[in-house]
Amino acid sequence: MTVQLELQQKFETLELNTVSDSFGGISTGTRAPVFAFKPIMEWFGRQANELDGVTSDNLSSLKNSMSVRGFKYTLECLGRFAFCIELTNLSITSTKMKTRWLQGLITKTRPNTFENYEGNFFPGEDERSSSFDECFLILCKCISLLANSNMHQELMEEFSNIKKRGTPYEAVFTYINSHLDPLHTVDNIGLVNTEDANWLVNARPIIHPDLKIDADGKEAKCISKIATKCYKTDRSQTGEVQTNRAKRWECLAIDFQHASIEECWSVERKLLSDLAHFDGFPIVSRQRLIDTGLFSGQNLTLCPITLKPMVFADLLGGGAHGESKFQVGHMMPLKSNGRHQGENVEWISNDGNRIQGSLNIQDTRNMLSGIFSRMKGQGLI
Repeated sequence: MTVQLELQQKFETLELNTVSDSFGGISTGTRAPVFAFKPIMEWFGRQANELDGVTSDNLSSLKNSMSVRGFKYTLECLGRFAFCIELTNLSITSTKMKTRWLQGLITKTRPNTFENYEGNFFPGEDERSSSFDECFLILCKCISLLANSNMHQELMEEFSNIKKRGTPYEAVFTYINSHLDPLHTVDNIGLVNTEDANWLVNARPIIHPDLKIDADGKEAKCISKIATKCYKTDRSQTGEVQTNRAKRWECLAIDFQHASIEECWSVERKLLSDLAHFDGFPIVSRQRLIDTGLFSGQNLTLCPITLKPMVFADLLGGGAHGESKFQVGHMMPLKSNGRHQGENVEWISNDGNRIQGSLNIQDTRNMLSGIFSRMKGQGLI
């Protein structure tokens, strides 16, 4: 049996044993088992001599040039990107990982209606789906691309350190055109722009320790909340796409919440950079960021609506409910064709968030200007 065929069988057996009723399978009666594909990719990594010449050479080159930890993590990411997708389950309550080729059911909406139905996730039925053979070609291409880019190998080494990672299986592969149908094809795969990712792997270890303890001395959830906002979708049960906590780059391109991994990195970079300029952010950590060249310093971060300074202690929360007083807002709302990218996001206070609602930043300011003008005319201010 060839390595390719055995790899396919291993993935298919894994899915059949773990899918449960997430995508229309038979319920196990309990929570669906984890789609644990790491051992499969560890097995694949030991088969270099059994692969075709070019792929064998490229895989061996990666193994020889990377650390043990870096190569192991790289194998996991190669399998995750080439063969797997994390889809929102039928009940739209969470996500579940599966292969890109085995048939499953997902919730879809009939065109020009709000009527949901159970539609197929399968090659030819969903642009994100792909045959195993195509996925294997993608795997081989990703190995080749990475083997020939020291810069991207270095970034994968950084991602292999969990303290420098922002999301599971953070990697350096992306789609050249996110609007293609089918999407997951060998000709549509490329390497990412590394600028924001390189900034993040240096900034996260400096900033994250200051986010772990809240104002009451308890474990804070700031890091996970920021990651969720940067990389995952909100719950959506209306419109053309139903989703909840899916990876933004694995959404359909028509979903207003869709964003590439590079756009998500730009969002996290903007949020962390601005967070380090909150009033009260630890001076030692801010100076480390300046000393390492991550930024040269800037004015205090203000709420774009109220123009009040953001206060670091308030971000950490604490108190009776341990809740943050701040949100992350898109200055041009995503439903109004704004993009999920750094230049379109700001930390925003709860007051500012309530005032803005679904308006864009300019319409919000115009509304406030009109209110203040009328109040002044009435002698109220």
